[in-house]
Amino acid sequence: MDKYGLIGFPLGHSFSISYFNEKFTNEGINARYINYEIPQIEDLKEILASNPELCGLNVTIPYKQQVIPYLDDLSPEARAIGAVNVIRVTHKNKNVILKGFNSDVIGFTRSIETMQFTNECFIERYSNHQDLHSVPTKEILASNPELCGLNVTIPYKQQVIPYLDDLSPEARAIGAVNVIRVTHKNKNVILKGFNSDVIGFTRSIETMLEPYHKKALILGTGGASLAINYGLKSLGLETLFVSRTKKPGCITYEEVTPELIKEYNVIVNCTPLGMYPKADTCPNLPYEAMDCHTILYDLIYNPDETLFMKKGVRYGANTKNGLEMLLLQAFASWDFWHCNE
Repeated sequence: MDKYGLIGFPLGHSFSISYFNEKFTNEGINARYINYEIPQIEDLKEILASNPELCGLNVTIPYKQQVIPYLDDLSPEARAIGAVNVIRVTHKNKNVILKGFNSDVIGFTRSIETMQFTNECFIERYSNHQDLHSVPTKEILASNPELCGLNVTIPYKQQVIPYLDDLSPEARAIGAVNVIRVTHKNKNVILKGFNSDVIGFTRSIETMLEPYHKKALILGTGGASLAINYGLKSLGLETLFVSRTKKPGCITYEEVTPELIKEYNVIVNCTPLGMYPKADTCPNLPYEAMDCHTILYDLIYNPDETLFMKKGVRYGANTKNGLEMLLLQAFASWDFWHCNE
């Protein structure tokens, strides 16, 4: 019988044991869930040694950070967050391999992303307007004196700029804003725009890059793609935009040849193609020209693996979705809202 469990101290508050054991019974799974209430994290070694059937653990307070030195590997999300609440236990020969994950962020983001917040997302609330000029921006700011910060999403990352009093150097250079800090000074409301997309993206992709990654294709020409372009150039890569229609400084998908894929071996999808619920779509590329030197980075994180990524993996490409970027840019957003620059 497989074993799963929960480590933490104390565990009287946890409902996991009843939830999982009921789930195992109802679904005919030959497994058992056990609470391991340990007063110190060092006791994890004893639990692993005395439970060879152990396949996985949940981690609760106070060990979500303390457990990390005991793990062999971390998922990108857990590494970025600096906390683990799920451990996969793998038995390979006589070795026990522990990999840490963070499912808290998945549960939180999927729960919160459907909600609308006056304090952070008023622009999204008015997405039915044809352009930002028809949004009663001044009225919203005036009627929400407690407003401290905003995030900006499509289609307003560029349209919002004329409404701002100041821009960070990065936002000015990129030409797009996804974070606004709202400052109340006397009776004035001061809006400063920042771009955290570029921070999240560069920190997420830079660990994937090798010396042979010198050129990148950017799929799409919206506000997010501008930040990606800035970030790739800051990492020393030459970039080329790909668009559905012929534009200055861009090529079309019809012009993306197998030879070009070999030369531009970093490809970033900044389009919504492949996003849930239309997960059966993807950019039209010669995927068969890809190999182990190719990086496919998709800004989409729902589904976890897009068709764009799946097709690349089929030919040996290295892939990553946009969840880590989302987390890193969210952390940067918080910093921008609370900095004094």
